[in-house]
Amino acid sequence: MDMPGYVKSSENPEESLVSLDLCLYDRTWPHDPNVAYNKPTSEEKMNLAWMRTKSNEARKQEERYNVSTELTLLTVADPWTLKKVMTKCSLGHLKRLVLKESFVHIHILRHLPVDDQMKVQKGPGLTVDVYDHDTDSTHKLLLKKWPKCPCFVLISGWHTCFVTKRGLKKGDVIGMYWDRSESKIHFCVLSRAPMDSAPLPPNP
Repeated sequence: MDMPGYVKSSENPEESLVSLDLCLYDRTWPHDPNVAYNKPTSEEKMNLAWMRTKSNEARKQEERYNVSTELTLLTVADPWTLKKVMTKCSLGHLKRLVLKESFVHIHILRHLPVDDQMKVQKGPGLTVDVYDHDTDSTHKLLLKKWPKCPCFVLISGWHTCFVTKRGLKKGDVIGMYWDRSESKIHFCVLSRAPMDSAPLPPNP
């Protein structure tokens, strides 16, 4: 009796029937139940790894035309190259903000014209713009080398425009960086000192 969808082999009629139906899987196919056929073999994994690996020739081509097909995660660096904890020295009657010599040399002086460098280090100082990110305001301060001390200071407006106006207190953390494209200092209050949690004395 002929079965629908099946034909016998023309060479050997007694062999098992062959199906003409199209399907993804046939139970008559030999298989090992202990093998997971949907998982790639070790050889397939090696081939995939090889495909993901860029050849030396492809790398040279990218270097030649200054392009890259590699995907990288974008990381944003912390712009505040100077972080300073406010102390009595920065908030006191001297009305100055002391800056590290290394910060001024590396991030500011090297990007200034020679004449401006001389004004800062040996002259009367250089007037610079200081942009306050929190208040969206710009103030003009004087940057100069402090006499007989290996440091630089911001004066002529520091106490009025920042200590008083921003209400800076001991323990507050400020951040600053030099903007080379606009030749100015950026300022921001990064964190405030914890408030005194001691209870107030009772009213008499």
